[in-house]
Amino acid sequence: MSTRALNILAVLTLAVLGTVWWLGKRAGTEERESVARQTLRFTPAEVTRLELVSAKGACVFDKDTRGAWQIQSPVKYPANNAALAELLSQLSFAECKAVLPAERLGDLDQFGLKTPETLARLRLASGAECELALGRETAVAGDMYARVTRDGVTQYLVVAQGTTLAALLQKDLARWRSGVVFDFTADQVRGLMLHQESKDVAISKDGAAWQITKPLTALADSDAPRVFLAQLLALRATQFVTDNPAEYANYNLNSPYLVLTVNLDGGRTVTLRVGRVDAGEESQYYAQQTALPAVFVITKETVDFLANLLDEVRGTIQ
Repeated sequence: MSTRALNILAVLTLAVLGTVWWLGKRAGTEERESVARQTLRFTPAEVTRLELVSAKGACVFDKDTRGAWQIQSPVKYPANNAALAELLSQLSFAECKAVLPAERLGDLDQFGLKTPETLARLRLASGAECELALGRETAVAGDMYARVTRDGVTQYLVVAQGTTLAALLQKDLARWRSGVVFDFTADQVRGLMLHQESKDVAISKDGAAWQITKPLTALADSDAPRVFLAQLLALRATQFVTDNPAEYANYNLNSPYLVLTVNLDGGRTVTLRVGRVDAGEESQYYAQQTALPAVFVITKETVDFLANLLDEVRGTIQ
């Protein structure tokens, strides 16, 4: 290769290396600037406690030893982990657009921050606490005035796209509840018992095999119980209606239409009671899992599936 060609190649190589270095430096600078703009400066994994206050009420959440979120107030109930993960992600990326100067803070009411209605308070694994309170929308559509407190220091800011965040913080309790009916795994199940009016069905697991013990004695299909349990664990509440045990009779849960009891490892049992309320030609099905207070709605298809336990587990066996 000629000297001229080598010189050209060297120049091109240096140009490419210089471009890569510049882009890397720029990306690093942009990342640092983005972090600096974050209002609360935390990562979702750090959060162990969360309090939300809005016009819809107040909710308190704690992370348990498994890392799952639990609602502590206004009721004790498993939380919707996916919904809280979305909220914490949005909070962690909330960007400060401007810091309000001290001379503008004489009248906080003009910013809606004297007694803000919407706020999130977080406790981190380190013990540190931070809070974001949202006030009024600014003249720029979507942006909101905010009060941020971190490590005992309070600032007044403009938060970019604060209205989007406010809408998320103002969701009611139904948004934060878990719709999961059962929290065990299929491997933990040792037996199922179904009572529906005059019908009783029971199956139990002996080693790897399932046995039907009521209303007859027979081996269950080898795969059918596994399929039934998979569908059982996929059940979801479609709506929550009350947490007050005094109202259970309103949903026929004191004399239920159907009762499914699940026997688990260690002698633990979980029972699902289903009540049916008829209104004209329509039937609405309400359920309550005895380990939790809430009454919730399940579909007729779900009830029919549960009632069909015997046929489901018999599979193709004749």
